[in-house]
Amino acid sequence: MFEYGQTSERTQRVRSLIERVSELGNNPNTNIDDIRAVIADIDSEYSDIDDVFVSAAQSLLLEIEADRNISQEERDHLSGFIAVFNKPVSDKPVNTIEGKDFVLTGDFAIEGGKGVVKEMIAAGGGTVKSGVSRKTSYVIVGALGSDAWSFDGFGSKVKKALDLKLTNKANILIVSEEAFLAHAETSNAAAHEVLEEQFERFRRQREATKVVSKNFSGLTKGQQEVLDLVENGENVYLTGLGGTGKSYVLEKIIARAKADNKNVIACAPTGIAALNIGGSTIHRVLGIRPNKTLSLSVAPWISDNSPLLSCDLMIVDEISMCRSDLFDYLSLALKAAAKLRKDGKALCQLVVVGDFCQLPPVLKAEDRPILEQKYGYDVAEGYAFIGTEWDLWNFKKVELTEAIRQRDSSFVTALNACR
Repeated sequence: MFEYGQTSERTQRVRSLIERVSELGNNPNTNIDDIRAVIADIDSEYSDIDDVFVSAAQSLLLEIEADRNISQEERDHLSGFIAVFNKPVSDKPVNTIEGKDFVLTGDFAIEGGKGVVKEMIAAGGGTVKSGVSRKTSYVIVGALGSDAWSFDGFGSKVKKALDLKLTNKANILIVSEEAFLAHAETSNAAAHEVLEEQFERFRRQREATKVVSKNFSGLTKGQQEVLDLVENGENVYLTGLGGTGKSYVLEKIIARAKADNKNVIACAPTGIAALNIGGSTIHRVLGIRPNKTLSLSVAPWISDNSPLLSCDLMIVDEISMCRSDLFDYLSLALKAAAKLRKDGKALCQLVVVGDFCQLPPVLKAEDRPILEQKYGYDVAEGYAFIGTEWDLWNFKKVELTEAIRQRDSSFVTALNACR
């Protein structure tokens, strides 16, 4: 944790003043003339310094002068200035979370950062506020601090909290990230559970971070699993982090299927995505207009020359961009085509590829009410899996975790965390 003002001449001047202020509180013989003398020195010698300790000291001294009396409470506040100056951020564990207002500032060292601390506070019964006020109970300072806090600088939230604390307007405790975590680990089971879940989440991500050797050739374990499932006739949902070889294994699937004299249709929700796999858009394959699927009740129409009538294996790439109504229409069309096939073959095999942590479907404001009327529930982002047909395919899910395109394991861990 940073300490306030380590080297600057400016800070030494402020320290000298704060020591005088604290001595005013410690000395039982301090009188109003002593108070006025320090006020005069602040006016003449510190007018060029914008510092929260200087302004707070001046404010409190002026109140004392106006009252012409020094109460014991005011003496205690004056004497405590130097302690706060020397260590403005306490490492003493937080007393409680429940019912308290918290403000977070700086960068946090805990895995997951500030977001995890917010989750912990909410779980523990506290509330996170965006700004400091007199109702604030705690300001938690992240262990990584901030580049702006070098030497004698503070963030605006810490300054506001110090001002209210030093002028006796609010009893705000400014504590370190470590102090908050210490309380959560020992005294608040709900907050501690969130912390444990976060550690477990990152542990799984680290374990899932695998990179192949630089001289690697062939197929990874996950890629081989996908090929085996497809060859066994299973419907597959293939996903994984970028760089794990999803496109590569698609090429292998298509090549093997064609070698077995299977009719393969490769498609994607958008033209660019379709070009990447040498296929067509889903709408073109289905022979429909882009807005056809928005109809509340729509039965697929299969023309006599539809490619679906001879399809043995369909591959849909970038499935995350395929909206629920489009996927449902595609599914119904494949089932309708299976009934019309003259070769007696069963429903074609379906392989969908993509990452639902990436680009969502295009869902315009005017589309949402139509889809929600169609389904009778909130369609959220409109992903394919929230429709009525997704579960009926019983997809075998395979997530590729071994990075091929990126060989830096630390970087892949970071990508996994972001994902």
